[in-house]
Amino acid sequence: MLVPWQRILCLMIVASWLVVGCSGGKKVDVGGSCLLNSDCNQGLVCTWGKCHVACNTSADCPAGQSCVTSSDQSKVCQLPGETYCIYNHDCPSGLICGVDQKCRKQCQVDIDCLSGQICTSAQTCVDPNNNPVVPDAGLGGFGGAPDAGGAGGSADAGVPDAPGAHPDLPIGGTGGASGAGGSGASGGGGSSGSTCPRPAAGGTCNVLPACGCPAGQVCYPDTQATGLKCFTSSGLGLGAACSGTTDFCVTGFGCFGDVCKKYCQLDSDCPMVDSARSCDPTYWDGVNMIPGVSVCSRVCDPVNPQNPRSPLLACPVGFGCKSASTSYPGVSDCELQSGTGTSGTTCSTDGDCAPGFYCGAGDTCIKYCYTVADCPAGMTCVSFSTPNYAGTTQVNYCHTP
Repeated sequence: MLVPWQRILCLMIVASWLVVGCSGGKKVDVGGSCLLNSDCNQGLVCTWGKCHVACNTSADCPAGQSCVTSSDQSKVCQLPGETYCIYNHDCPSGLICGVDQKCRKQCQVDIDCLSGQICTSAQTCVDPNNNPVVPDAGLGGFGGAPDAGGAGGSADAGVPDAPGAHPDLPIGGTGGASGAGGSGASGGGGSSGSTCPRPAAGGTCNVLPACGCPAGQVCYPDTQATGLKCFTSSGLGLGAACSGTTDFCVTGFGCFGDVCKKYCQLDSDCPMVDSARSCDPTYWDGVNMIPGVSVCSRVCDPVNPQNPRSPLLACPVGFGCKSASTSYPGVSDCELQSGTGTSGTTCSTDGDCAPGFYCGAGDTCIKYCYTVADCPAGMTCVSFSTPNYAGTTQVNYCHTP
Protein backbone atom coordinates (compact mmCIF):
# COMPACT_ATOMS: atom_id res chain seq x y z
CA MET A 1 0.00 0.00 0.00
CA LEU A 2 1.37 3.40 -0.99
CA VAL A 3 1.92 6.00 1.73
CA PRO A 4 0.71 9.60 1.02
CA TRP A 5 4.08 10.89 -0.18
CA GLN A 6 4.30 7.94 -2.59
CA ARG A 7 0.85 8.73 -4.00
CA ILE A 8 1.91 12.34 -4.62
CA LEU A 9 5.11 11.19 -6.33
CA CYS A 10 3.16 8.82 -8.54
CA LEU A 11 0.73 11.55 -9.56
CA MET A 12 3.65 13.82 -10.47
CA ILE A 13 5.25 11.08 -12.55
CA VAL A 14 2.04 10.23 -14.41
CA ALA A 15 1.38 13.92 -15.09
CA SER A 16 4.82 14.22 -16.68
CA TRP A 17 4.19 11.09 -18.88
CA LEU A 18 7.07 9.24 -17.28
CA VAL A 19 4.97 6.17 -16.86
CA VAL A 20 7.25 4.18 -14.56
CA GLY A 21 7.62 3.74 -10.82
CA CYS A 22 3.99 3.68 -9.65
CA SER A 23 3.81 -0.09 -9.51
CA GLY A 24 7.10 -0.98 -7.95
CA GLY A 25 9.20 0.06 -10.96
CA LYS A 26 7.29 -2.06 -13.50
CA LYS A 27 7.56 -0.75 -17.05
CA VAL A 28 4.80 -0.37 -19.62
CA ASP A 29 3.30 -3.32 -21.49
CA VAL A 30 1.94 -3.46 -25.07
CA GLY A 31 -0.48 -0.60 -25.77
CA GLY A 32 0.63 1.47 -22.80
CA SER A 33 1.64 5.12 -23.14
CA CYS A 34 5.34 5.95 -23.46
CA LEU A 35 7.85 8.54 -24.53
CA LEU A 36 11.00 6.41 -24.93
CA ASN A 37 11.82 2.79 -25.68
CA SER A 38 13.16 2.56 -22.12
CA ASP A 39 9.63 3.24 -20.83
CA CYS A 40 8.48 -0.11 -22.28
CA ASN A 41 9.01 -3.67 -21.14
CA GLN A 42 11.92 -5.58 -22.66
CA GLY A 43 11.37 -6.48 -26.31
CA LEU A 44 8.94 -3.60 -26.90
CA VAL A 45 9.56 -0.28 -28.66
CA CYS A 46 7.87 3.07 -28.19
CA THR A 47 6.29 4.54 -31.31
CA TRP A 48 3.19 6.65 -31.96
CA GLY A 49 3.19 7.27 -28.18
CA LYS A 50 2.55 3.60 -27.26
CA CYS A 51 4.58 0.45 -26.58
CA HIS A 52 4.58 -2.00 -29.48
CA VAL A 53 5.99 -5.45 -30.18
CA ALA A 54 9.06 -5.18 -32.42
CA CYS A 55 8.99 -7.30 -35.58
CA ASN A 56 10.59 -8.09 -38.90
CA THR A 57 7.54 -9.63 -40.56
CA SER A 58 3.88 -10.09 -39.65
CA ALA A 59 4.73 -13.64 -38.60
CA ASP A 60 6.46 -12.13 -35.56
CA CYS A 61 3.22 -10.45 -34.44
CA PRO A 62 0.31 -11.67 -32.33
CA ALA A 63 -2.60 -13.10 -34.29
CA GLY A 64 -4.52 -10.42 -36.18
CA GLN A 65 -1.71 -7.85 -36.06
CA SER A 66 0.48 -6.73 -38.96
CA CYS A 67 4.15 -5.71 -39.00
CA VAL A 68 4.36 -2.12 -40.22
CA THR A 69 7.01 0.60 -40.54
CA SER A 70 6.27 3.38 -38.08
CA SER A 71 6.91 7.11 -38.46
CA ASP A 72 10.33 6.73 -36.78
CA GLN A 73 11.25 3.83 -39.11
CA SER A 74 10.83 1.19 -36.38
CA LYS A 75 9.16 -2.03 -37.52
CA VAL A 76 6.38 -2.79 -35.07
CA CYS A 77 3.20 -4.83 -34.74
CA GLN A 78 0.25 -2.53 -35.33
CA LEU A 79 -2.16 -2.60 -32.36
CA PRO A 80 -5.80 -3.65 -32.87
CA GLY A 81 -7.75 -0.64 -34.15
CA GLU A 82 -4.57 1.42 -34.66
CA THR A 83 -4.58 3.22 -38.00
CA TYR A 84 -1.52 5.47 -37.88
CA CYS A 85 0.71 4.92 -40.89
CA ILE A 86 3.57 6.28 -42.94
CA TYR A 87 3.36 4.12 -46.07
CA ASN A 88 0.33 2.85 -47.95
CA HIS A 89 1.28 -0.73 -47.15
CA ASP A 90 0.85 0.08 -43.44
CA CYS A 91 -2.91 0.26 -44.03
CA PRO A 92 -5.52 -2.49 -44.44
CA SER A 93 -6.48 -3.46 -47.99
CA GLY A 94 -8.53 -0.76 -49.69
CA LEU A 95 -7.10 2.11 -47.61
CA ILE A 96 -4.14 4.40 -48.21
CA CYS A 97 -2.00 6.48 -45.86
CA GLY A 98 -3.20 10.09 -45.71
CA VAL A 99 -1.04 13.15 -45.11
CA ASP A 100 -2.16 13.11 -41.45
CA GLN A 101 -0.62 9.63 -40.97
CA LYS A 102 -4.04 7.99 -40.77
CA CYS A 103 -5.38 5.23 -43.00
CA ARG A 104 -8.07 6.68 -45.25
CA LYS A 105 -10.39 5.52 -47.98
CA GLN A 106 -9.03 6.46 -51.41
CA CYS A 107 -11.27 8.61 -53.58
CA GLN A 108 -11.49 10.61 -56.78
CA VAL A 109 -14.48 12.84 -55.98
CA ASP A 110 -16.55 13.66 -52.89
CA ILE A 111 -19.26 11.16 -53.73
CA ASP A 112 -16.73 8.36 -53.29
CA CYS A 113 -16.62 9.19 -49.57
CA LEU A 114 -19.05 8.68 -46.71
CA SER A 115 -21.77 11.25 -46.13
CA GLY A 116 -20.30 14.43 -44.68
CA GLN A 117 -16.75 13.65 -45.87
CA ILE A 118 -14.85 15.26 -48.73
CA CYS A 119 -12.17 13.99 -51.12
CA THR A 120 -8.85 15.80 -50.66
CA SER A 121 -6.06 16.52 -53.14
CA ALA A 122 -4.25 13.48 -51.70
CA GLN A 123 -7.24 11.38 -52.87
CA THR A 124 -8.25 10.48 -49.32
CA CYS A 125 -11.62 10.91 -47.62
CA VAL A 126 -11.64 13.19 -44.55
CA ASP A 127 -14.11 15.04 -42.41
CA PRO A 128 -14.07 18.77 -43.31
CA ASN A 129 -12.85 19.55 -39.78
CA ASN A 130 -9.87 17.27 -40.31
CA ASN A 131 -9.05 18.40 -43.84
CA PRO A 132 -5.42 18.55 -45.04
CA VAL A 133 -6.57 21.36 -47.40
CA VAL A 134 -7.41 21.17 -51.10
CA PRO A 135 -4.90 22.74 -53.53
CA ASP A 136 -5.90 25.84 -55.41
CA ALA A 137 -4.31 27.85 -58.17
CA GLY A 138 -2.22 30.02 -55.81
CA LEU A 139 1.56 30.07 -55.94
CA GLY A 140 2.98 27.20 -53.97
CA GLY A 141 0.21 24.93 -55.22
CA PHE A 142 -1.70 24.81 -51.97
CA GLY A 143 -4.30 27.00 -50.41
CA GLY A 144 -7.69 27.15 -48.86
CA ALA A 145 -10.55 29.38 -47.88
CA PRO A 146 -9.70 32.57 -45.92
CA ASP A 147 -10.56 32.40 -42.27
CA ALA A 148 -11.79 35.13 -39.98
CA GLY A 149 -8.43 36.63 -39.29
CA GLY A 150 -4.87 36.01 -38.18
CA ALA A 151 -1.62 36.62 -40.00
CA GLY A 152 -1.71 35.46 -43.63
CA GLY A 153 0.16 32.23 -44.10
CA SER A 154 -0.02 31.23 -40.46
CA ALA A 155 -1.25 27.87 -39.30
CA ASP A 156 -4.52 27.22 -37.51
CA ALA A 157 -5.69 23.99 -35.97
CA GLY A 158 -5.00 22.22 -39.25
CA VAL A 159 -4.55 18.48 -39.34
CA PRO A 160 -4.45 16.82 -35.93
CA ASP A 161 -1.09 15.15 -35.48
CA ALA A 162 -0.69 11.47 -34.91
CA PRO A 163 0.98 10.75 -31.56
CA GLY A 164 4.65 11.58 -31.89
CA ALA A 165 4.20 13.40 -35.21
CA HIS A 166 5.54 16.87 -35.93
CA PRO A 167 3.13 19.82 -36.03
CA ASP A 168 2.04 21.07 -39.43
CA LEU A 169 3.82 23.94 -41.13
CA PRO A 170 2.21 27.22 -42.18
CA ILE A 171 1.74 27.43 -45.93
CA GLY A 172 3.07 30.50 -47.67
CA GLY A 173 5.76 31.40 -45.15
CA THR A 174 5.60 35.10 -44.32
CA GLY A 175 3.05 36.36 -46.83
CA GLY A 176 -0.31 38.02 -46.19
CA ALA A 177 -1.50 40.92 -44.13
CA SER A 178 -2.57 40.36 -40.55
CA GLY A 179 -6.26 39.58 -40.37
CA ALA A 180 -6.68 39.40 -44.12
CA GLY A 181 -6.55 35.67 -44.48
CA GLY A 182 -5.42 36.42 -48.01
CA SER A 183 -3.11 35.06 -50.62
CA GLY A 184 0.17 35.53 -48.78
CA ALA A 185 1.90 37.97 -51.10
CA SER A 186 5.45 36.86 -50.46
CA GLY A 187 4.74 33.45 -49.01
CA GLY A 188 4.10 31.31 -52.03
CA GLY A 189 0.35 31.69 -52.29
CA GLY A 190 -0.71 30.00 -49.07
CA SER A 191 -3.74 31.41 -47.32
CA SER A 192 -4.42 31.95 -43.67
CA GLY A 193 -5.92 28.91 -42.02
CA SER A 194 -4.10 26.52 -44.38
CA THR A 195 -1.39 24.16 -43.22
CA CYS A 196 1.35 22.27 -44.99
CA PRO A 197 1.72 18.75 -43.60
CA ARG A 198 5.22 18.34 -42.22
CA PRO A 199 6.91 15.45 -44.02
CA ALA A 200 7.75 12.25 -42.21
CA ALA A 201 11.40 12.95 -43.10
CA GLY A 202 11.28 16.25 -41.17
CA GLY A 203 12.20 19.69 -42.49
CA THR A 204 10.48 22.93 -43.45
CA CYS A 205 8.34 21.99 -46.47
CA ASN A 206 6.70 19.06 -48.24
CA VAL A 207 6.99 17.48 -51.68
CA LEU A 208 3.56 15.81 -51.88
CA PRO A 209 1.49 17.87 -51.56
CA ALA A 210 3.96 20.49 -52.78
CA CYS A 211 3.82 23.24 -50.20
CA GLY A 212 5.82 25.33 -47.77
CA CYS A 213 8.15 27.11 -50.25
CA PRO A 214 7.90 30.63 -51.72
CA ALA A 215 7.47 31.23 -55.44
CA GLY A 216 10.49 30.17 -57.49
CA GLN A 217 11.64 27.62 -54.92
CA VAL A 218 10.95 23.90 -54.62
CA CYS A 219 10.99 21.47 -51.74
CA TYR A 220 13.72 18.87 -51.82
CA PRO A 221 15.44 16.45 -49.39
CA ASP A 222 18.58 18.11 -48.01
CA THR A 223 20.28 15.80 -45.51
CA GLN A 224 19.04 13.14 -43.13
CA ALA A 225 19.69 15.57 -40.26
CA THR A 226 17.85 18.57 -41.74
CA GLY A 227 15.11 16.78 -43.70
CA LEU A 228 13.32 18.63 -46.52
CA LYS A 229 14.00 22.30 -47.28
CA CYS A 230 13.43 24.89 -50.01
CA PHE A 231 15.87 25.40 -52.89
CA THR A 232 15.77 27.63 -55.97
CA SER A 233 14.35 25.63 -58.86
CA SER A 234 16.64 24.92 -61.81
CA GLY A 235 13.60 24.65 -64.07
CA LEU A 236 14.31 21.04 -65.02
CA GLY A 237 11.31 18.95 -66.02
CA LEU A 238 10.40 15.28 -66.18
CA GLY A 239 13.17 13.06 -67.61
CA ALA A 240 15.86 15.76 -67.54
CA ALA A 241 19.37 14.89 -66.39
CA CYS A 242 20.17 16.49 -63.03
CA SER A 243 22.42 16.44 -60.00
CA GLY A 244 20.78 15.82 -56.66
CA THR A 245 23.02 18.37 -54.93
CA THR A 246 23.05 21.26 -57.41
CA ASP A 247 20.07 20.85 -59.76
CA PHE A 248 16.50 21.06 -58.55
CA CYS A 249 13.62 20.00 -60.75
CA VAL A 250 10.36 21.94 -61.07
CA THR A 251 7.59 21.52 -58.50
CA GLY A 252 6.19 17.99 -58.44
CA PHE A 253 9.46 16.36 -59.51
CA GLY A 254 12.64 15.35 -57.68
CA CYS A 255 16.17 14.55 -58.81
CA PHE A 256 16.82 10.89 -57.98
CA GLY A 257 19.24 8.66 -59.86
CA ASP A 258 20.37 11.88 -61.61
CA VAL A 259 17.03 12.11 -63.45
CA CYS A 260 13.99 14.31 -62.68
CA LYS A 261 11.18 11.96 -61.61
CA LYS A 262 7.59 12.52 -60.58
CA TYR A 263 6.74 12.34 -56.88
CA CYS A 264 4.10 9.76 -56.02
CA GLN A 265 2.34 7.93 -53.21
CA LEU A 266 0.90 5.02 -55.18
CA ASP A 267 1.78 3.11 -58.34
CA SER A 268 -1.42 4.59 -59.78
CA ASP A 269 0.12 8.09 -59.44
CA CYS A 270 2.66 7.13 -62.12
CA PRO A 271 2.18 7.04 -65.89
CA MET A 272 1.52 3.60 -67.37
CA VAL A 273 4.27 2.71 -69.86
CA ASP A 274 3.87 -0.53 -71.80
CA SER A 275 1.58 -1.81 -69.01
CA ALA A 276 4.25 -1.16 -66.33
CA ARG A 277 4.56 1.48 -63.63
CA SER A 278 6.03 1.70 -60.16
CA CYS A 279 6.16 4.21 -57.29
CA ASP A 280 9.54 3.57 -55.66
CA PRO A 281 11.08 4.66 -52.33
CA THR A 282 14.03 7.07 -52.25
CA TYR A 283 17.15 6.96 -50.08
CA TRP A 284 19.39 9.48 -48.35
CA ASP A 285 22.59 7.58 -49.03
CA GLY A 286 21.59 4.43 -50.86
CA VAL A 287 20.81 2.71 -47.56
CA ASN A 288 18.55 4.83 -45.36
CA MET A 289 15.09 5.40 -46.82
CA ILE A 290 13.67 8.93 -47.02
CA PRO A 291 10.30 8.37 -45.33
CA GLY A 292 7.29 9.62 -47.23
CA VAL A 293 9.26 10.53 -50.40
CA SER A 294 8.72 8.23 -53.40
CA VAL A 295 9.15 8.75 -57.15
CA CYS A 296 7.96 7.07 -60.33
CA SER A 297 10.34 4.78 -62.19
CA ARG A 298 11.01 5.70 -65.79
CA VAL A 299 10.16 2.58 -67.78
CA CYS A 300 12.99 2.76 -70.30
CA ASP A 301 14.66 0.66 -73.00
CA PRO A 302 17.77 -1.25 -71.77
CA VAL A 303 18.89 -2.12 -75.31
CA ASN A 304 18.64 1.39 -76.78
CA PRO A 305 18.35 3.87 -73.88
CA GLN A 306 18.45 7.00 -76.07
CA ASN A 307 16.41 5.58 -78.97
CA PRO A 308 13.83 3.43 -77.22
CA ARG A 309 11.52 0.87 -78.70
CA SER A 310 7.99 2.31 -78.52
CA PRO A 311 6.30 2.77 -76.08
CA LEU A 312 9.32 2.59 -73.70
CA LEU A 313 10.74 5.95 -72.60
CA ALA A 314 14.13 7.49 -73.45
CA CYS A 315 16.91 8.15 -70.94
CA PRO A 316 19.03 11.34 -71.09
CA VAL A 317 22.35 11.22 -72.95
CA GLY A 318 24.98 9.60 -70.74
CA PHE A 319 22.46 7.29 -69.08
CA GLY A 320 21.83 3.60 -69.46
CA CYS A 321 18.66 1.73 -68.59
CA LYS A 322 18.80 -0.85 -65.81
CA SER A 323 16.79 -3.98 -66.51
CA ALA A 324 16.37 -6.08 -63.41
CA SER A 325 12.68 -6.85 -63.31
CA THR A 326 11.65 -10.49 -63.43
CA SER A 327 7.96 -9.62 -63.12
CA TYR A 328 5.67 -9.28 -66.12
CA PRO A 329 5.19 -6.56 -67.16
CA GLY A 330 8.51 -5.33 -65.77
CA VAL A 331 9.76 -1.95 -64.56
CA SER A 332 13.13 -0.66 -65.76
CA ASP A 333 14.77 2.65 -64.86
CA CYS A 334 17.45 5.05 -66.11
CA GLU A 335 20.87 5.07 -64.44
CA LEU A 336 23.89 7.30 -64.94
CA GLN A 337 26.40 5.58 -67.24
CA SER A 338 29.25 7.79 -68.38
CA GLY A 339 31.52 4.86 -69.22
CA THR A 340 32.52 3.71 -72.69
CA GLY A 341 33.04 -0.01 -72.09
CA THR A 342 31.57 -2.40 -74.64
CA SER A 343 31.43 -6.20 -74.92
CA GLY A 344 34.32 -7.80 -73.01
CA THR A 345 35.62 -4.56 -71.44
CA THR A 346 36.60 -4.93 -67.78
CA CYS A 347 34.21 -3.21 -65.36
CA SER A 348 33.38 -2.94 -61.68
CA THR A 349 29.96 -1.27 -61.98
CA ASP A 350 27.41 -0.59 -64.72
CA GLY A 351 28.75 2.97 -64.82
CA ASP A 352 31.97 1.71 -66.40
CA CYS A 353 30.00 0.45 -69.40
CA ALA A 354 28.41 2.37 -72.25
CA PRO A 355 24.61 2.82 -72.34
CA GLY A 356 23.04 -0.40 -73.61
CA PHE A 357 25.51 -2.52 -71.63
CA TYR A 358 25.71 -3.72 -68.04
CA CYS A 359 28.55 -5.03 -65.87
CA GLY A 360 27.96 -8.76 -65.68
CA ALA A 361 29.64 -12.08 -65.02
CA GLY A 362 33.44 -11.99 -65.04
CA ASP A 363 33.36 -8.24 -64.38
CA THR A 364 32.97 -7.50 -68.06
CA CYS A 365 30.53 -5.28 -69.95
CA ILE A 366 27.71 -7.25 -71.57
CA LYS A 367 25.28 -5.98 -74.22
CA TYR A 368 21.53 -6.10 -73.67
CA CYS A 369 19.53 -7.42 -76.62
CA TYR A 370 16.04 -8.31 -77.81
CA THR A 371 17.21 -10.37 -80.78
CA VAL A 372 20.53 -11.42 -82.32
CA ALA A 373 20.33 -8.32 -84.53
CA ASP A 374 21.19 -6.23 -81.43
CA CYS A 375 24.42 -8.16 -80.78
CA PRO A 376 27.95 -7.81 -82.21
CA ALA A 377 28.85 -10.22 -85.01
CA GLY A 378 29.46 -13.77 -83.86
CA MET A 379 27.37 -13.46 -80.69
CA THR A 380 23.91 -14.81 -79.93
CA CYS A 381 21.04 -13.27 -77.97
CA VAL A 382 20.08 -15.48 -75.03
CA SER A 383 17.58 -15.05 -72.21
CA PHE A 384 18.52 -14.58 -68.57
CA SER A 385 18.10 -17.69 -66.41
CA THR A 386 14.99 -15.98 -65.04
CA PRO A 387 13.21 -14.09 -67.84
CA ASN A 388 13.75 -10.33 -67.59
CA TYR A 389 11.29 -7.66 -68.78
CA ALA A 390 11.02 -3.97 -69.59
CA GLY A 391 7.30 -3.39 -69.87
CA THR A 392 5.91 -6.33 -71.82
CA THR A 393 9.14 -6.89 -73.77
CA GLN A 394 11.56 -9.61 -72.71
CA VAL A 395 15.12 -8.36 -72.32
CA ASN A 396 18.03 -10.70 -73.08
CA TYR A 397 21.83 -10.44 -73.31
CA CYS A 398 24.48 -11.05 -75.92
CA HIS A 399 26.58 -14.18 -75.45
CA THR A 400 29.57 -15.66 -77.22
CA PRO A 401 28.74 -19.30 -78.13
